[in-house]
Amino acid sequence: MQKQVIVPDEKGRSFARSLRVGQFLFISGMTGQWDLQTWEYDERSKGDISFQTRRSLEWMQQVLAASGLTMDDVVNTNTYVRDINDLPAIAEVKKEFWPEGDVTSTSVAVSGFVGAGDIEINGIAVFPEGK
Repeated sequence: MQKQVIVPDEKGRSFARSLRVGQFLFISGMTGQWDLQTWEYDERSKGDISFQTRRSLEWMQQVLAASGLTMDDVVNTNTYVRDINDLPAIAEVKKEFWPEGDVTSTSVAVSGFVGAGDIEINGIAVFPEGK
């Protein structure tokens, strides 16, 4: 199958933010510490897992919108978190984006991230038939 870069990395690094393969859109992970317009560190994110989770998912919404998709088209997410005890707060924020719980998900505690973030979320979405 042919791969198509939909959203390149905003800083020109050697990966895509999203890649279409057939009916699937693969969305790279992002930590929630960045301002989504300037890509500079956002001080409000420091130590606030709910803020970082929301910011990561807002970024996912931007990537999906560039592809003509929405959060309703997401079928899977992987969440990497520094502190497994943050999962209840993360789950509350995810309910804002998937109130029906209609997305599969895996959560894993890890020890390190690029930058100072405490969470990273990636995802897979599916294009509707004929799109």
